[in-house]
Amino acid sequence: MWQEDKPQLLLAQISKVGNGLSPVGFVEKLRDFAPLREQPEPVARMAIGLIVTQHAALIGIKGTIDAMNKEDISNLICSRFAHLALEELHKAFQLERYGELGEATAHYNLINAPYIAQVLTKYVSWLRKTRQNHPHLSLERTPREETPPAPPSRERIEALAHQMQQQYLQTGQMPLFCSWLFDAMRQVGMLPDFSPEEKKLLQARYQKERLELCKENRPRYNPSASLYEEIALKKEIALKYFFEQRSVNSEQRSVSSEQKSVIRGQ
Repeated sequence: MWQEDKPQLLLAQISKVGNGLSPVGFVEKLRDFAPLREQPEPVARMAIGLIVTQHAALIGIKGTIDAMNKEDISNLICSRFAHLALEELHKAFQLERYGELGEATAHYNLINAPYIAQVLTKYVSWLRKTRQNHPHLSLERTPREETPPAPPSRERIEALAHQMQQQYLQTGQMPLFCSWLFDAMRQVGMLPDFSPEEKKLLQARYQKERLELCKENRPRYNPSASLYEEIALKKEIALKYFFEQRSVNSEQRSVSSEQKSVIRGQ
């Protein structure tokens, strides 16, 4: 059972699986792993963010992955590579770092969908060759009950939102791929409808951030970004605003409570 309400513990669980195993030993364990398509989408997308972010840090990439590229990477993995397990994603990037997948894929100090696709394509080729060289390795995964994955509960969504809010307020950066969290919070009723004034403010923030990306002429910014990527950026901006407002409201309630306590004590 993944600890999806504790992101760092989730990453540690995924990382631990392949540590110390030979290539053959790892492939033998694949039958016990659930492919991405069988994972609850919020869990899958959060884990993808953790794994990719860790890989970027370990290969020395500075800065953050912008919202549009986050969504593009997440959509790529959840569609083209949905047959892989989370453990395989982690192993693929580890093998890439260790030079086990052939010539290193050039990243040009950025992480985007084309880079991820090249690495995972090399991993799929590596997996096929490993199985060809060891015919005894099973191609079948352990059968599982044909039940749809249960989405995380409201309590777990609230815990994740609280953790992400704390990290954002402390660092000024959204720590994970967060479009999925916006959708999950909407589904459980955690995100209120924004007022017309708030919508205007969010639209202004969106235009400002998009313009800044364009001015910086960053290679990872695509001026003709797809509708999904545009929506992902808007969701990230909306979450930032929500976290900011919730923090302000919490501080105001705290001050009001203290003032009432002082009045009662007089």
